[in-house]
Amino acid sequence: MPNHTRLLLRIGPWIVLGCLFVPPGTRAEKKKFTPETLFTSSDFNHVVVSDNARSLVFVSAQSAADESGIEEGLSLQEQTKRTLQNLKTALEAAGATPDDVVRIHIYVTNYQQMEGPIIGRQVRRFFNNHMPASSFIPVGSLYPKNSRVQMDAEAELEGQ
Repeated sequence: MPNHTRLLLRIGPWIVLGCLFVPPGTRAEKKKFTPETLFTSSDFNHVVVSDNARSLVFVSAQSAADESGIEEGLSLQEQTKRTLQNLKTALEAAGATPDDVVRIHIYVTNYQQMEGPIIGRQVRRFFNNHMPASSFIPVGSLYPKNSRVQMDAEAELEGQ
Protein backbone atom coordinates (compact mmCIF):
# COMPACT_ATOMS: atom_id res chain seq x y z
CA MET A 1 0.00 0.00 0.00
CA PRO A 2 1.43 3.43 -0.90
CA ASN A 3 2.23 5.99 1.76
CA HIS A 4 -0.68 8.30 2.37
CA THR A 5 -1.96 10.77 4.93
CA ARG A 6 -5.50 11.09 6.25
CA LEU A 7 -6.93 14.43 7.30
CA LEU A 8 -10.02 14.47 9.49
CA LEU A 9 -11.83 17.71 10.23
CA ARG A 10 -14.69 18.01 12.69
CA ILE A 11 -17.33 20.61 11.98
CA GLY A 12 -19.86 20.67 14.78
CA PRO A 13 -20.47 17.65 16.96
CA TRP A 14 -21.72 15.30 14.18
CA ILE A 15 -19.95 15.97 10.89
CA VAL A 16 -16.56 14.56 10.02
CA LEU A 17 -15.02 15.33 6.65
CA GLY A 18 -12.24 13.06 5.50
CA CYS A 19 -9.67 13.57 2.80
CA LEU A 20 -7.07 11.12 1.61
CA PHE A 21 -3.79 12.56 0.37
CA VAL A 22 -1.73 10.30 -1.85
CA PRO A 23 1.78 11.43 -2.90
CA PRO A 24 1.96 12.84 -6.45
CA GLY A 25 2.95 10.29 -9.04
CA THR A 26 1.40 7.40 -7.10
CA ARG A 27 -0.68 5.35 -9.47
CA ALA A 28 -3.41 2.95 -8.49
CA GLU A 29 -3.02 -0.59 -9.74
CA LYS A 30 -6.01 -1.65 -11.83
CA LYS A 31 -7.12 -5.27 -12.14
CA LYS A 32 -9.49 -5.94 -15.02
CA PHE A 33 -11.22 -9.31 -15.43
CA THR A 34 -14.37 -11.29 -16.15
CA PRO A 35 -15.59 -13.90 -13.62
CA GLU A 36 -15.70 -17.41 -15.06
CA THR A 37 -19.49 -17.72 -14.66
CA LEU A 38 -20.27 -14.56 -16.70
CA PHE A 39 -20.11 -14.50 -20.48
CA THR A 40 -16.82 -13.36 -22.00
CA SER A 41 -16.65 -10.36 -24.31
CA SER A 42 -13.70 -8.91 -26.19
CA ASP A 43 -15.38 -5.48 -25.91
CA PHE A 44 -15.19 -5.01 -22.12
CA ASN A 45 -14.32 -6.55 -18.76
CA HIS A 46 -17.10 -7.15 -16.26
CA VAL A 47 -15.05 -5.96 -13.29
CA VAL A 48 -12.30 -3.38 -12.68
CA VAL A 49 -10.69 -3.02 -9.24
CA SER A 50 -8.64 0.13 -8.63
CA ASP A 51 -6.29 -0.55 -5.72
CA ASN A 52 -4.82 2.41 -3.86
CA ALA A 53 -5.45 3.40 -0.23
CA ARG A 54 -8.92 1.91 -0.77
CA SER A 55 -10.03 -0.46 -3.48
CA LEU A 56 -12.64 0.82 -5.86
CA VAL A 57 -14.64 -1.75 -7.82
CA PHE A 58 -16.37 -0.84 -11.08
CA VAL A 59 -18.80 -3.41 -12.47
CA SER A 60 -19.88 -3.15 -16.11
CA ALA A 61 -23.58 -3.16 -16.92
CA GLN A 62 -24.96 -6.60 -16.17
CA SER A 63 -28.01 -8.08 -17.84
CA ALA A 64 -29.94 -11.30 -17.30
CA ALA A 65 -27.70 -13.09 -19.81
CA ASP A 66 -26.59 -16.58 -18.82
CA GLU A 67 -22.99 -17.82 -19.23
CA SER A 68 -23.46 -18.13 -22.99
CA GLY A 69 -24.81 -14.56 -23.28
CA ILE A 70 -28.43 -15.64 -23.87
CA GLU A 71 -31.48 -14.16 -22.14
CA GLU A 72 -34.70 -15.27 -23.75
CA GLY A 73 -38.32 -15.38 -22.63
CA LEU A 74 -37.92 -13.85 -19.19
CA SER A 75 -40.43 -11.48 -17.58
CA LEU A 76 -39.21 -8.09 -16.37
CA GLN A 77 -39.20 -9.43 -12.79
CA GLU A 78 -37.18 -12.50 -13.81
CA GLN A 79 -34.74 -10.36 -15.82
CA THR A 80 -34.29 -8.00 -12.86
CA LYS A 81 -33.66 -10.89 -10.45
CA ARG A 82 -31.14 -12.57 -12.78
CA THR A 83 -29.45 -9.22 -13.52
CA LEU A 84 -28.95 -8.68 -9.79
CA GLN A 85 -27.57 -12.22 -9.45
CA ASN A 86 -25.04 -11.48 -12.22
CA LEU A 87 -24.17 -8.21 -10.48
CA LYS A 88 -23.58 -10.14 -7.24
CA THR A 89 -21.38 -12.65 -9.08
CA ALA A 90 -19.23 -9.82 -10.46
CA LEU A 91 -19.01 -8.10 -7.06
CA GLU A 92 -18.03 -11.33 -5.29
CA ALA A 93 -15.32 -11.99 -7.87
CA ALA A 94 -13.77 -8.67 -6.77
CA GLY A 95 -14.15 -9.48 -3.06
CA ALA A 96 -17.14 -7.16 -2.64
CA THR A 97 -20.73 -7.61 -1.49
CA PRO A 98 -23.91 -5.61 -2.13
CA ASP A 99 -23.17 -3.78 1.16
CA ASP A 100 -20.01 -2.34 -0.46
CA VAL A 101 -21.89 -0.78 -3.39
CA VAL A 102 -21.89 3.02 -3.25
CA ARG A 103 -23.62 3.74 -6.58
CA ILE A 104 -25.79 1.86 -9.04
CA HIS A 105 -27.23 2.77 -12.44
CA ILE A 106 -30.41 0.97 -13.55
CA TYR A 107 -31.14 1.07 -17.30
CA VAL A 108 -34.62 0.06 -18.53
CA THR A 109 -36.05 -0.17 -22.05
CA ASN A 110 -39.68 0.51 -22.99
CA TYR A 111 -40.26 1.82 -19.49
CA GLN A 112 -43.85 2.01 -18.25
CA GLN A 113 -44.48 3.76 -14.92
CA MET A 114 -46.16 0.67 -13.43
CA GLU A 115 -42.90 -1.28 -13.93
CA GLY A 116 -40.91 0.86 -11.48
CA PRO A 117 -42.21 -1.00 -8.40
CA ILE A 118 -41.42 -4.38 -10.04
CA ILE A 119 -37.78 -3.41 -10.44
CA GLY A 120 -37.63 -1.42 -7.19
CA ARG A 121 -38.83 -4.37 -5.06
CA GLN A 122 -36.08 -6.63 -6.41
CA VAL A 123 -33.39 -3.96 -6.01
CA ARG A 124 -34.43 -3.12 -2.43
CA ARG A 125 -34.41 -6.83 -1.55
CA PHE A 126 -30.92 -7.19 -3.08
CA PHE A 127 -29.58 -4.30 -0.98
CA ASN A 128 -31.59 -5.33 2.10
CA ASN A 129 -33.28 -1.89 2.02
CA HIS A 130 -29.89 -0.14 2.44
CA MET A 131 -29.85 1.51 -0.96
CA PRO A 132 -26.72 3.05 -2.45
CA ALA A 133 -26.88 6.23 -4.51
CA SER A 134 -28.79 5.27 -7.64
CA SER A 135 -30.02 6.49 -10.99
CA PHE A 136 -32.98 5.01 -12.86
CA ILE A 137 -32.40 5.62 -16.57
CA PRO A 138 -34.97 4.84 -19.30
CA VAL A 139 -33.17 4.01 -22.58
CA GLY A 140 -34.20 3.22 -26.15
CA SER A 141 -32.49 -0.18 -26.35
CA LEU A 142 -29.93 -2.42 -24.66
CA TYR A 143 -27.63 -5.23 -25.74
CA PRO A 144 -28.39 -8.12 -26.00
CA LYS A 145 -31.50 -7.13 -27.95
CA ASN A 146 -34.02 -8.88 -25.65
CA SER A 147 -32.63 -7.16 -22.57
CA ARG A 148 -35.14 -4.95 -20.74
CA VAL A 149 -33.00 -4.12 -17.70
CA GLN A 150 -29.29 -3.73 -17.02
CA MET A 151 -27.36 -2.45 -14.01
CA ASP A 152 -23.82 -1.31 -13.40
CA ALA A 153 -22.29 -0.58 -10.03
CA GLU A 154 -19.42 1.05 -8.18
CA ALA A 155 -18.26 -0.35 -4.85
CA GLU A 156 -15.63 0.63 -2.31
CA LEU A 157 -13.66 -1.83 -0.22
CA GLU A 158 -12.17 -0.52 3.04
CA GLY A 159 -8.60 -1.34 4.02
CA GLN A 160 -7.71 -3.46 1.03
